[in-house]
Amino acid sequence: MNPLLTDSRRQALRSASHWYAVLSGERVSPQQEARWQQWYEQDQDNQWAWQQVENLRNQLGGVPGDVASRRCTIPASPAVT
Repeated sequence: MNPLLTDSRRQALRSASHWYAVLSGERVSPQQEARWQQWYEQDQDNQWAWQQVENLRNQLGGVPGDVASRRCTIPASPAVT
């Protein structure tokens, strides 16, 4: 386990992923943007978590579209009983 990933940061990452989903939606209201801004500014862990989401988004943006949209075709291994 990463010692830098405190409970507070773990919760902030959960919230950041929620906000990313909200802000990536088709219709984002000014109220949603204001609530996100408030969340972002209220804690340094929130700012850190948002940066992690942005870093991941940027990394995934570099994946070619045809690769990113492919389904995994590796057959599932049999369950171990």
